[in-house]
Amino acid sequence: MRSLLRLFLPVISLVTLFGSAVAQDRPDLLRGIDSVPAMGTPGLLAVWGKDAFSVLAAKDGPNLAPMIAAGRLGKGRLVCIAHDGYVGRAAAPQNASLLRNLVLWAAGELPNRKPIVGLITAPCVAVLDDVATVEPLDGEWHKLLPAFDVIVIGGWRLNPSQVAALTSFVERGGGLVAGQTAWAWTPPPGQSLEDNPLNRLAAGAGIAWTGSYSGHTAPGGFKPDAGPDAIHAALALDLIEAGTPEDSLRQASASVVNAATVLPADDVMLRPRLNALLEKHSAALAPSEKKPMGPRDGLARVLLAFQVRELRRHDAPAAHPAASEFPGAVASDASRAEREVCLSGAERWNSTGLYAAPGEAITVTVPREAAGLKAGVRIGCHQDQLWHHRDWKRVPEITGEWPIISERTVVTSAFGGPIYIVLPRGAREQTRIRIAGAVEAPMFVRGKTDPAAWKESIRHAPAPWAELATERVILSVPSTHVRDLDNPEELLAFWDAILDAQADLAGIPRERPWPQRYVADVQISAGYMHSGYPIMTHLDAAADMSSLSNMKKGPWGLLHEMGHNHQEGDWTFDGTGEVTCNLFAMYCIETVCGLPWREGHDGLRDSAKRIAKHRATGRSFEKWKEDPFLALAMYAQLVEAFGWETFKRVFAEYRTLSREERPRTEEAKRDQWMVRFSRACGRNLGPFFDDWGVPVSAEAKASIADLPGWMPE
Repeated sequence: MRSLLRLFLPVISLVTLFGSAVAQDRPDLLRGIDSVPAMGTPGLLAVWGKDAFSVLAAKDGPNLAPMIAAGRLGKGRLVCIAHDGYVGRAAAPQNASLLRNLVLWAAGELPNRKPIVGLITAPCVAVLDDVATVEPLDGEWHKLLPAFDVIVIGGWRLNPSQVAALTSFVERGGGLVAGQTAWAWTPPPGQSLEDNPLNRLAAGAGIAWTGSYSGHTAPGGFKPDAGPDAIHAALALDLIEAGTPEDSLRQASASVVNAATVLPADDVMLRPRLNALLEKHSAALAPSEKKPMGPRDGLARVLLAFQVRELRRHDAPAAHPAASEFPGAVASDASRAEREVCLSGAERWNSTGLYAAPGEAITVTVPREAAGLKAGVRIGCHQDQLWHHRDWKRVPEITGEWPIISERTVVTSAFGGPIYIVLPRGAREQTRIRIAGAVEAPMFVRGKTDPAAWKESIRHAPAPWAELATERVILSVPSTHVRDLDNPEELLAFWDAILDAQADLAGIPRERPWPQRYVADVQISAGYMHSGYPIMTHLDAAADMSSLSNMKKGPWGLLHEMGHNHQEGDWTFDGTGEVTCNLFAMYCIETVCGLPWREGHDGLRDSAKRIAKHRATGRSFEKWKEDPFLALAMYAQLVEAFGWETFKRVFAEYRTLSREERPRTEEAKRDQWMVRFSRACGRNLGPFFDDWGVPVSAEAKASIADLPGWMPE
């Protein structure tokens, strides 16, 4: 990389970045650090400022991105950490040493005294006591900042006055060490990560938290390595423009993409360069399934990321060229509708049966009293972001939410999509909302939509995406999948039976505060499907979702992901995250589909072979944890011996536990599961767990010694 830099010195604008200041700073920040254990799941940062640099790098898919970064802001120093755990507690001696280094560097040169450090929601007093004078702060702490040399803060709960005070504190010469887990921050409607409180502060130094997750660079954590030069976005852009070789292009483009998605509107370091390039190259920024945008398209990927962010700043963006490919075009001659919808206050997304055409404004009108509800309008159900992927089969970010803060709200999406009204928690009164400028979408609501009207007209509505809905579940599929669907009522009754079965097994009421959602997409953020709200699938799953005959075959993936949404951490211990969710799939296959649960997946059909191999190779718990269907075979033996009712009793029992009774460690989870299931079935499962090699404590075994021992046939 450095030899390459020498070839392109005429175009490199940030050579000084890697000069003496950074060379001196990095050793101070990582002095005595051999490794950095992970605290939870850290996020990632973007770095682009001329006085900012990566301190410690983490995996960002196949690339690297900063997990810790530092820089200067005015006369002061700033350290950003992509997880608040590093300032909240010291889980390992190495991390305690790391925090001391970060705080001492942020303090700068002090005349023969310890720095005075203020802690804000950062309980790390014991870690710093020997190197600093430490004082926890609360209340109106932002008025006390001049008395301190360094502030250590964890989390993002800052108001504008506090952000302004911290910014001024650093600019005047103070030090700041800030940790937050930005991927857990949910932006209010109309905002994005650039509006995150700490991002508003750090962006002035050319540093920002992104919404990505980090991957380890060493067992259990991270190597004390800052990563390559191209981890810095401004230098990476230099390399891209200079024609960096393909093996370096992926890292360089990833770094600039990360920065482009969080650049503030007033950035003067990177934004002018990107604007100039976008004006020159904007014509070909349209990835598709047939022509994905991959690593070789380094500059195009960078500019698309920047373009998408810029589109969100425009009140009336034009239709994006890629929108016609996905989520799809709306015929120019399709009539634009005006409709009033009545919402009963369900939290999350409230479907309207309307669709916003790409680049066309829709108007949302609410009663005066509803303007203060903190509601929002969402356009688009394909909310997965794909920035981290090697190839982009669609534009990586195509949905948005806008706040409803007045009686009349006008919004435009460059990509279009189904229209939803997002109501805040606690909004239970019926709200009448009028939407104009949209097109009709095929939507069938079980028990409400007239089947005759569906067959005659509704299913032929012009929008490219359709929804099939009940009070339990909502399915978002391409409209092509419903044009020939004659009887959605029967299909949705089957889906309701699935949702009720999963609720029964989980021990929760069948009536839900909001429906679960499935959304099909050409590309999703992770895996073939993933759980959450909504559950995301690839497009081919839409054929199963919208077909009663296919659903009756027990589509494992769809049931598995819904199982994740019903899974509870108290009875899901290490190694069973992809296991206990499958109990819900098995239960639905048996009780709703009417099929033997062993027929649900090949991994169940060959469990005897897996068990025999496990026993023959020493019953390793580590290998047990690595093979979900081996672990599931253990649970399947319990199903066969004691039936589903036993599982229901145990799951229901967990829901009654007080906070103090809940397991807090992996060991406690295993112990409690064995003991509670043993009591529920009236058998001592200690020998059974030993036979499988799943460790439980002697105390747990002793607590069920009064029960008769049990082993499967």
